[in-house]
Amino acid sequence: MFANFKTLLRMTKPLYVIAAVCLWIFSSCQSADYKYEAVYRNLPFDMPRVEAPRFPDRTVNLKEFNAVGNGETLCTSAFADAINALSEQGGGHLVVPAGVWLTGPIVLKSNIDLHLEKGAVILFSPDVDLYPLVETVFEGLDTRRCQSPISGRNLENVAITGEGAIDGNGHYWRPLKREKVTESVWKQITARGGVYKRPTYWFPYPETLKHIILLLYVGMKNIEIAKLLHILPRSFRMRRCRLKKKMKIDCDSLPEFIKRLFKSEI
Repeated sequence: MFANFKTLLRMTKPLYVIAAVCLWIFSSCQSADYKYEAVYRNLPFDMPRVEAPRFPDRTVNLKEFNAVGNGETLCTSAFADAINALSEQGGGHLVVPAGVWLTGPIVLKSNIDLHLEKGAVILFSPDVDLYPLVETVFEGLDTRRCQSPISGRNLENVAITGEGAIDGNGHYWRPLKREKVTESVWKQITARGGVYKRPTYWFPYPETLKHIILLLYVGMKNIEIAKLLHILPRSFRMRRCRLKKKMKIDCDSLPEFIKRLFKSEI
């Protein structure tokens, strides 16, 4: 009986070897297919693989929605109409062709890939009236700030891709500190008007005291920003979670310069 068992073992051993080799090849292929596999090696905990967003095989062109890429015609409605049309069909790719596309705020929706072709520039208007105050999150606090040029809330599968450029027109919003420039430059720039947060801290408009954020994503999943030639921001924020309880601060117990800091941000 023992002899029969040894014979059986010799017969089945090649099958175990073949199965082990097949499993090794299969696992190797899976690892090779995943671009960032090295990031997950030897982790002290299990972490799900991050997958790139996937979109329906559906494409619309911004020009189809009466947009004009001459850098002068406002295309805010065209962007909104194109995004809404894609969203109603389940999502897809919004192609921005070569040209300069002047626009106000763009609000993305789930399953939308905003794709800028080579030579495309999304140029955000410097008109402050296009960016109303909205409820948002800044530095971990619920607050009200100017609407971001590109924003989205509670979305899934969103991407900004391509070889174009996004210009936030930041010099219309950017503040200036006196100690950062020469006296002649300070006088030249502040001569345009504007307001002062303090004597050595100048802002171009009253609205820019609550400066604008170029990209604001709140509570979103599966986000990709890839291959863009430039993003010229006022600033960039991604907020996956809102605070469940507002932070309460007893300003009276703080030094004067800290009081001013909190009062300016809250």
